[in-house]
Amino acid sequence: MKIFICYRYGILGGCASQLVQRLRGMTPEARSQVTIVFGEEHGASPAFDGLCDVRIAKGGAFGSLLDELGPDVVSIIDSPEFVAPSRRRGIPVCFEVHTTVERGLAHFADRDWTADLWLVPSEFSRDMVRRRGFIKEDERLELLPNCLDTAMFMPDGDARRLESPPIVWVGKLDEHKNWRDAVDVMGRVAATRDVQCWVVGGVTAPPQPMRELIGAARRHDLLGRFHWWPQVEYHHMPYLYRTAAASGGCMLITSIAESFGMCAAEALACGLPIVSTPVGAIEEMTDGSGFGALFDHGDIPLAADEVVACLDEPSEQRSEAAERCRGLLKSCDTVAVASKFMDLLSSISSEP
Repeated sequence: MKIFICYRYGILGGCASQLVQRLRGMTPEARSQVTIVFGEEHGASPAFDGLCDVRIAKGGAFGSLLDELGPDVVSIIDSPEFVAPSRRRGIPVCFEVHTTVERGLAHFADRDWTADLWLVPSEFSRDMVRRRGFIKEDERLELLPNCLDTAMFMPDGDARRLESPPIVWVGKLDEHKNWRDAVDVMGRVAATRDVQCWVVGGVTAPPQPMRELIGAARRHDLLGRFHWWPQVEYHHMPYLYRTAAASGGCMLITSIAESFGMCAAEALACGLPIVSTPVGAIEEMTDGSGFGALFDHGDIPLAADEVVACLDEPSEQRSEAAERCRGLLKSCDTVAVASKFMDLLSSISSEP
């Protein structure tokens, strides 16, 4: 079965990183049949070296590539411009919805096309696309979780034990990540507790939100214990999460919307509990484990109370909850996700 996986932007961000993990979970034979197609290249292609072929094509060039390589099925991530050329050639189409931001969902407003199969990464996303009428009830919709590299993100490994527990927030300084609420929660907790406040991300932000972030930390009198890393290399993140966990800290998530919540899964796998808005797959990942707490978007007092409760939890209780949570994360296993992906594509392809 020859497969095209298409995405508009060749940026080594969330989607491209997930594709790398998904490919690593495939057998060598399956990978040899995959071609990644980016509409634009912005540095992601080298990440796929040794995994599969990568092509850059959009518009007429994509149609020519379909004619040249003749895939049996095309899987498209949040990029509807690849649908029509595939449809015109009678190629089965799988469409993956990963975005939750309005500008990324705008193409659903006047959609005049369909897919043979729709995929979303979480129950949260499935409920959202059904509730808002983006995908009709008679259209086939399946859940395919994101991949979690459990060999990289695990509780055992190098870590430091700090004197003060960190509250960790990870993300871009974008509106839907809602970083302002995060600083407000940190400030409220820090008014009564000896904590560190860590913000990770924001290297691509324009100057204004960067200035606002520092200004917010200053207003809450956090600067002596406020640490901002605009960029941390991906392979260093397990150490950061394990250090926060070993120091009795927690992760704080204030997002308005997430399709999955990959940072949450990685933190949980490293033994770091989370306090979060009910977005993405976070509730699904922590359901019944006792290793996460949820609060409604904008409820700063409740979020701060949940953070304090998390910091006060005895270490033995934390360890038991972390073990239950890791059991829930098994559905994100890279090999399991890749296998499910191949089975789903096989179900709509004319070639097994």
